[in-house]
Amino acid sequence: MATQGIISIVKGDKVILKCVAGCDGYNAHDAAIAIKKANKYDLKTIYDICLRNNFGCYHGCLIVQSENDFMTFDKEDPLPELYIEKFNDPNFNPRWERGTASYTEIINI
Repeated sequence: MATQGIISIVKGDKVILKCVAGCDGYNAHDAAIAIKKANKYDLKTIYDICLRNNFGCYHGCLIVQSENDFMTFDKEDPLPELYIEKFNDPNFNPRWERGTASYTEIINI
């Protein structure tokens, strides 16, 4: 758990994007700063920013999700149900049922 992290991008009271990292979550703050500076909120841009800032790793430990789509290393895998059920909870870590992550950043736009 110590390396898991979440970055949620929220507009009003709605999550528009959620980044979930299973490794290098401790870089959430730096990645969140870079996301704010980019001021561009599409899956590919956010996915690339996370990887450039070492939030998550390329081979499956990073999922960037919108309400209707997601991006990860192997998009062939279906998105686990907990990601869909808990998408609108910006603090919930869908990697496991307890829902906690050691590092969480929420960006309000």
